[in-house]
Amino acid sequence: MNGDISQNAILSVIVPISSMAERLNLIQDWLKILEFQPVEVILVHDQNDMKTSLELNSLISKHQNTKIIFIEEKIGSPGLARNRGLKVASGDWVVFWDSDDEPNVIEILKILADYETTANFDVIIGQFRVYDCAIRRLLPERKPDLSLKAIAMNPGLWRMLFRRNIILSLKFNKFRMAEDQNFLSDIMLPERKFKIIKNIFYTYYINNENQLTKNKDAINEIVNAAAYTFTKIKSSKSINRNFDCTLFVRQIMTGIKKGNFLTKLQCVILLSKALILFRISTSFDIIKNIIILTLHHKIRKISS
Repeated sequence: MNGDISQNAILSVIVPISSMAERLNLIQDWLKILEFQPVEVILVHDQNDMKTSLELNSLISKHQNTKIIFIEEKIGSPGLARNRGLKVASGDWVVFWDSDDEPNVIEILKILADYETTANFDVIIGQFRVYDCAIRRLLPERKPDLSLKAIAMNPGLWRMLFRRNIILSLKFNKFRMAEDQNFLSDIMLPERKFKIIKNIFYTYYINNENQLTKNKDAINEIVNAAAYTFTKIKSSKSINRNFDCTLFVRQIMTGIKKGNFLTKLQCVILLSKALILFRISTSFDIIKNIIILTLHHKIRKISS
C-alpha cells in the first residue's frame, strides 16, 4: 500500500485481478493517469500464481504518487474480491473496473468534479465503447443507452459510479457469472436517484481468450444468477420488476446459448416456471424482453 498520500478520496476504484501475468498493461496506463489525483485504487488479487503477484508488486512500486491499496488473498470469484475491496473503500464514490478493460479516467474525474451533475444523485451511469481483440480495433460507435430499459439490456457495472453510502450494506454473491447484474437487482436501481449521461466512461474488451466469459465452467454458473434474479422478481416492487425481468431474460438467454446441456435444461425449466408462476403482466414482460433482446442481438451482429 502506498500510504504516504494525505488526501481525501473522491473516488474508490475497486479492481479484482486473477491470473493476469504479462497482461497488466492497461492497468499500468490508467494508474499513470491517476498520479496526484484524489482517488484511491484498491487492487484485489485473487492469488492463483506467483508471477501475477510479482508483476503487481513491481507495478505498484512504480506509482508512489497514486494511493494504492493492495489486497492479496485466496478469494474465489470477482464478486467476493469486490466485497473485500468495499470493506476498505473510503471514497465518496465507488466504481468497479475489470483488470483487462480500459476506463476513461479523465472523463470520469471531470464528471465527479461537476457538482451540478453529482449533487442530487446516487448513481451516475455513462456510456461505453467496445474493442474487439480478435480484429484489434474499436467497433462502430454504439447508440447511447439513455433509458433504464437500455441500461438493463447492457448492464455493465464498470460504467456506473455509485455513491459509497448506498452500497455499504450490500454484497456481491460468489457466482462467477452475472453476479454484477444480481448486485444491480439488490441495489434496486430504478428506485435510486440515478442520472444517465452521454459521456463515455469505459472501453470494454471482447474476444479476449483469457476472459472469464470464455471459461465454460464459469458460464455454467449463469443459472445460479438467473435463479437469484427469479427470486428477486417474485418479491420486487412494480417499479423494479421490469428491470429485473430484463436481467433475468439476459441470464436465461446466455445460459441457453452458451451453457452445457445441463445448464441449457435448467435455464429452460427456470424460464418455464417463471412464465407459469408469475402474474400475467410479469410473464408478458418476460416474453416481450425475449423478443426485444433477440432482435437487439441480431441487429448488433449485423452492424458489427
